[in-house]
Amino acid sequence: MMVMLEYGAHKLVAYLGWIGVMLLIGMILRAKVPVLKNWLVPSAIIGGLIGFILINTGVLGLDVAMFSTIAGQLFTLGFISIGLTEADKEQGKSAGEQAKQMAQGGMGIGFTWCVLFVGQLLLGAGFFKLWSSITGSSLTPVHGMMLPRGFAQGPGQAVANGAIYESFGWENAAMVGITFAVFGFIYAYLFGVPLAKYGLKHKLSRYGGGEIPDDVLKGFFSRGVDLPNAGKLTTHSGNIDSFSFHCALVCATYMITYHLTYFVAGFLPETGSKIVIGLLFMWGMFMGYAIRFVLKKLGLMHMVDNNTQKRITGFTTDFMVVAAFMAISMQVVGEWLLAIAIVTFIAAVLTFAACIFFGCRYGGNIDFERTLASYGMATGTAASGIALVRIVDPELKTTASVELGVAQAFMNLTTILLPVGLGIVTLTMPWTIGFSLYFVFMIAMIAVMKVTGVFGKRTYTLKNKCDPPGNCDVD
Repeated sequence: MMVMLEYGAHKLVAYLGWIGVMLLIGMILRAKVPVLKNWLVPSAIIGGLIGFILINTGVLGLDVAMFSTIAGQLFTLGFISIGLTEADKEQGKSAGEQAKQMAQGGMGIGFTWCVLFVGQLLLGAGFFKLWSSITGSSLTPVHGMMLPRGFAQGPGQAVANGAIYESFGWENAAMVGITFAVFGFIYAYLFGVPLAKYGLKHKLSRYGGGEIPDDVLKGFFSRGVDLPNAGKLTTHSGNIDSFSFHCALVCATYMITYHLTYFVAGFLPETGSKIVIGLLFMWGMFMGYAIRFVLKKLGLMHMVDNNTQKRITGFTTDFMVVAAFMAISMQVVGEWLLAIAIVTFIAAVLTFAACIFFGCRYGGNIDFERTLASYGMATGTAASGIALVRIVDPELKTTASVELGVAQAFMNLTTILLPVGLGIVTLTMPWTIGFSLYFVFMIAMIAVMKVTGVFGKRTYTLKNKCDPPGNCDVD
């Protein structure tokens, strides 16, 4: 029996409350259920799945559209927070060598992601075209183009780009994209965790070979453990709490971005206006960069604490993931679920194979860690990649997790394809031409990998047993 929940003026806070409830349930289940501990499934995914089930079985009478709105707004706030966060200073061994290693890994992971993004897009569009021609389904190749938005980019991009697609008449694009994202998260751990454990057994990882700490498995620190710092105070609490200041900075940046975006959109034709508004998250990140630049020039950047800013980004990500799961309505995607399930399985298998194929050729003794990072990123989010790396590198001694951040610079190359995607979505470019351009870009990225040296000889194979760990003879 459905419990109808009407909140009126309290709706936003109430829905955030339900997201919080699901996160806590997820946290408890992660700590208590062995299979969830051993597979390192994040609380946000567990809680999101519980919320999805409760809504779609009629236990909770909640508005899925509201959760979609919340996910989209949290995505924008998260990007703003990223823009306001200064890059950590590199330390450790020879700075030059470390920088070179990180650049190598970042390029390899980033270019691989570009190839997979386009590959997933072509697979999704092609499969949905075939499916609709056989079954008469209302799914279209444009809906299939949402596959990488959910897989390679995650639920936030699925919501944001889905909203753009829907503004041009492609109904339920965001819902399809979010569903792709849910399957992506599942496959990130379903395939990624066994690969990591296999790598530990065969000593493919650089620092692997021991038991995963129990605190990592259960997902929170035990009593008496020396806890890491979440951040430092940069304001006097008698005036304004430091966390309040950081939140206020994010919110103020949002307001500047929002009004400036809509001001500019008002001078554009309808098509351009929809596109500009749909990319609010991107303008928010750029505005974050701009405000950080101004603060530096004014000598005020010391007031922004990196760790505090990262906590805000983490909050928006966790709440966004749960909201995205709870934004899925089986009444809407039910008739398409079989097609979505089939194409996501194919995508997961091909992505898994591609990550191993490219990952063992980046050129270094941490290529196995990079492979895990690449697969996690290509099916979930950066957090998924880091979670997989932590299985084989619990203390994150390698640079693989940091290289996911470096990879972002190379992943942005796919923005070149923005006019192509918009041309297809707005029907101003023939599909055959648009998808051909995508294919050419994918081949070009593989060529660039070869030229830059991140697609060379194999550094490991799955048949290796390496001694010492991370040093494999593949001849």
